[in-house]
Amino acid sequence: MILIDVRRDDELQENGAIEGALHIPLESFIERKAEWPAKDAKIVVYCGSGHRSTIAMTMLWSYGYTDVRSLKGGFGAWVEAGYPVAEVVMP
Repeated sequence: MILIDVRRDDELQENGAIEGALHIPLESFIERKAEWPAKDAKIVVYCGSGHRSTIAMTMLWSYGYTDVRSLKGGFGAWVEAGYPVAEVVMP
């Protein structure tokens, strides 16, 4: 399973991320299509609350991806559930 984080850089630096997630901000999601995983990958997209990840999921579907989900409640729900968060240091 591949996690894609579609939050902005400042959100990652401020709040951390899920370890191992691929970071492609929604604002540049289509521009960075070359970084998307293979079409047969199992993908879970997340953002802060679930809204932007639903948009990204729909974009992936429109490009022929079929096994894509949006993390319900986003990163906020992840943190609230007590799951681990990795610190993110941007260059």
